[in-house]
Amino acid sequence: MGTMLPYLSLGISLLAIALSYWGLRVAQRRSVRPVLVFSHEGRDPGEESVWHVENAGLGPAINVLLAAGNTDCVWDSRSAVQLPALSVKGKRRLTWIHHPGSLVATYTDADGRAYTTIWFVMPIDLWPRTSIQN
Repeated sequence: MGTMLPYLSLGISLLAIALSYWGLRVAQRRSVRPVLVFSHEGRDPGEESVWHVENAGLGPAINVLLAAGNTDCVWDSRSAVQLPALSVKGKRRLTWIHHPGSLVATYTDADGRAYTTIWFVMPIDLWPRTSIQN
């Protein structure tokens, strides 16, 4: 057992180094990851109805391509628009979007990793009747 102790210590040390390196890589990726979210304002009568896309992540969203679609998530290529990069907490009005059934955004982070955000209308008949409160 005495001759195994140095090898066991070396193995544990190498494992600790590998886990530290892996944790650092995950933290680096998360520190530049953009997260695009869609929001809607103006639901009250008399208010202007407008959609927004906002970057709620920790890094800029680059190469943003946005499109609207129907409730079956069939995207209309005529509505596809290339947006300028969205900085952290950056927000853009989507004035050309009025009554979408779905929205999709594809984008990359500063390191070129690709992401997709999809928003869609959930039909009321998919909800169980017991979960709807009167």
